[in-house]
Amino acid sequence: IRLFGQGSPPFANDAAGAAKWIEGQEVPPESLLFRLKLVMPVALDELGQLLWFRDWLNDVLPVVSPQSEAQRLSAFRLVLEEKNSPIREMGREAPYLEYLAPLMSSDVVFRTNVKRVRADEGTVLGDLRSAAQHLAKATQWRVLASVHHILTGGVMSSPVNATPLNRFGSESFGGPGISLQILDPLGVSDDAVAKAYVEARRLLFLPEGGFRKRARASVRRERLVAIVEETPSLKWSERWLLWNERFPLDRFSNAQAMGRAFRRARFR
Repeated sequence: IRLFGQGSPPFANDAAGAAKWIEGQEVPPESLLFRLKLVMPVALDELGQLLWFRDWLNDVLPVVSPQSEAQRLSAFRLVLEEKNSPIREMGREAPYLEYLAPLMSSDVVFRTNVKRVRADEGTVLGDLRSAAQHLAKATQWRVLASVHHILTGGVMSSPVNATPLNRFGSESFGGPGISLQILDPLGVSDDAVAKAYVEARRLLFLPEGGFRKRARASVRRERLVAIVEETPSLKWSERWLLWNERFPLDRFSNAQAMGRAFRRARFR
């Protein structure tokens, strides 16, 4: 309502219209917001602190502005390396807004592209960026998804986050697990939850950065058979403790699971 004077999306189910509106907004001339973090005398008011900083700059900077790039860089280093410099951090900030830009062919959307546009504070696009950031924080969406939702009402982020976990230690009972986080409890469907769970389960035992390889499984089987042959007189509970001590990153959740894995390994 604050952005558009209405509670409904201004471009309902019309991503192309939303992109056209964004691209039609006036963008200010190219500029950069330069931020400084300073240590100032607390006894001074805001204007006094600004005047104090101006006087400090007049003391450390050359009287005449250097013309060559090398001289300007040297003067800049003087500011940074000054022994009693009040500057603690500095940096540039150029706020941008990401949005979906559908590519049209004969009035048919055949591809969607992600574009960026300047969205400075105090502009309409800056207000949209700020609102999208708040929405993204509340829903754990990407800011791009929040912009899309505010303008069109569409949802491009899953209402369920499913994260595969490999839990270690006595407090977590060891073994793998899946964490399901429902972002939209009232609107999520059973199918969406099931789909997220199945995908997380598929990824649960995959090595980082790729798909599970048969060689990885073969190494585990070989280790398992070897440790059983090595300990013919031990109980499964004792073998389980020995295995988890030797291979802490490839633990079994309990002795029964280790025994089942060994029986399966013998028939492969």
